[in-house]
Amino acid sequence: LGRVLGNRYQLVAALGSGASAHVFLAEDMVLQRRVAVKVLQPALAGDETFLRRFRAEARSVAALNHPHVLRVFDWGEGEDGPYLVLEYLERGSLFDVLSRDRRLTPGQAARVGAQASDGLAYAHARGIVHRDVKPANILFDEEGRVRVADFGVARALSSASTTDPGTMLGTARYAS
Repeated sequence: LGRVLGNRYQLVAALGSGASAHVFLAEDMVLQRRVAVKVLQPALAGDETFLRRFRAEARSVAALNHPHVLRVFDWGEGEDGPYLVLEYLERGSLFDVLSRDRRLTPGQAARVGAQASDGLAYAHARGIVHRDVKPANILFDEEGRVRVADFGVARALSSASTTDPGTMLGTARYAS
């Protein structure tokens, strides 16, 4: 915390960690706004095959412009490895909601499902398959609208030399 990535993004707080990255709340010192910064795990940062695919996926995902897809603002490479700069949504994820022992009403569940499906269909029509749809990747904006997050990393992971042939990608609990 306190580090500045790309002479622009000051890491303020840890938001979470996953198999591929650590996520931080950061301050964009140029535009003076809060953003989420996803810093890749060190094992992946040293894999050239993965990095090539990651860069291509970052460009593809950054080109998505849909009300139900989390926006990618920037990406770069720092001393800690590659990072993505994402829209920061304070309302959290569907996982957060469910973890607080809250249940969705049938109407709420239908709205969340429909909005997530709209975002996924938009990306799919542009050749991007998510591969890891789960409650932690369904985020809510300030008005409670759904934004699907974490496109591309699972796809890039499939080419990493750290992934053995036949290895399942994504989260087993949510895989079809």
